[in-house]
Amino acid sequence: TDYLKIQDTVISGIATETKELSKPPYFRKPCVDSDMIPPVGLQMPTGIQNWNANDNIGSILTNVTFNDFDHSDECEASIPVGFFPEDNNNNHFDYLTMFESVTFNGYKIMDTLSSDAEGV
Repeated sequence: TDYLKIQDTVISGIATETKELSKPPYFRKPCVDSDMIPPVGLQMPTGIQNWNANDNIGSILTNVTFNDFDHSDECEASIPVGFFPEDNNNNHFDYLTMFESVTFNGYKIMDTLSSDAEGV
């Protein structure tokens, strides 16, 4: 997506209260069942699919807060910002993402290790 603007908002993972409300027998257990992946706050655009792109700006985040991505349980794999490491051009990402006044509440920020594992 070109020029995806996200501003003045909170992006949340899965809170302890949500896990309690969505557990069996009424719902499937979050982050465990095969159709419930661990939360990813923002899946960053990486490979440009538009050949007419002028400035390669993918996302612009302004005044955004990421919450509830730090877990030591079955949702440990959740991450505030993720990538599609296989969607790259010559082992680098094509898109520029800009951050201004972005807050990550917790110790996790980005899933850069998945990109490194793919050689990007």
